[in-house]
Amino acid sequence: MTALYGLRPEDREARAAIVRAFAEGKPPDGIAEGAAAVLTRYAPIAAAMSGFTRAFAQASRSTPYPDEEIRRLLGGPASVLVRPV
Repeated sequence: MTALYGLRPEDREARAAIVRAFAEGKPPDGIAEGAAAVLTRYAPIAAAMSGFTRAFAQASRSTPYPDEEIRRLLGGPASVLVRPV
């Protein structure tokens, strides 16, 4: 996002807004087709993880990890539990 759209690392809210827009279906424009395909594919997962990490760091360390949402976005079964090794 920084390299493609000129956003600085401290422009967190602007970057998050663009990722959310891509996750909601807005197509990336003004960049190479391959880069746009990567952003389109991974924006939903990036948006979910960004929301989680922001809430975890700023609101509550008890923020639940979005495992079912991530599985759904990846196309896997939501009912499968990931067990720590």
